[in-house]
Amino acid sequence: MKNILKGCLMALFLAGFLAGCGGGGDDLLPSASDDTAPTVSSTVPADGTTDVATNRKILATFDEAMNPDKITDAGTFTLTGPGGAVAGTVRYNVVNHIAIFTPSADLTAGLHTATITTAARDVSDNALAASKTWSFEVGVSDDITRPEVITVSPVDNATDVSTRTDINVTFSEVMDPETISVTTFTLETAAGSIPVAGEVTCAGTTATFNSTIPLLPGIEYIARLTIAVADLAGNTLEFEEEWSFTTGG
Repeated sequence: MKNILKGCLMALFLAGFLAGCGGGGDDLLPSASDDTAPTVSSTVPADGTTDVATNRKILATFDEAMNPDKITDAGTFTLTGPGGAVAGTVRYNVVNHIAIFTPSADLTAGLHTATITTAARDVSDNALAASKTWSFEVGVSDDITRPEVITVSPVDNATDVSTRTDINVTFSEVMDPETISVTTFTLETAAGSIPVAGEVTCAGTTATFNSTIPLLPGIEYIARLTIAVADLAGNTLEFEEEWSFTTGG
């Protein structure tokens, strides 16, 4: 009986792995029928924010998949401060559709303005209809506070959980999406430690693990966050976070 169960669990893992090998889904592919201009749906910091920490990254989330090369091209995503142009690097997080500006050094106190130009294009080569600009005031202090896990769902030791449930985590602050992935947010069986294939997304203070195929009924699972998970200032979780739940059936 134990071998049969183990075989089923391994089949679940392999099926999920094979189903998940597409590397991001259909929204990453260009579409000849897509002529809609992409938009910036949110920014961190938001426009008008004050007392922003001097050591935080700047984020811009798009409403659809973007062309990474167009986002990271020099001059597309820029930041200016009291002393003029701010040096930094730009990366694009494909899974979450987020552009990330990382300053080369701590920001100077005062007004900063971030700009994403119409050089930014989606995967179907549609440009932003207009440049996106937002401003915020940087304070005088670094962010040295570690993030905390506020809530998890399913809760620890939950039973009769749906086999189609998503695993959700809410943090105490906005997190760095590049630090939350399938290597730092994992799900496995309690018996045999067999990993579950899935996709991990992160938006603001929330991270979600979505298994590629339904979980098996009547099985205990363990969800885990490693201490590599970090906020926008690079502060990591103080301890590894782990909780378990059991599916119904």
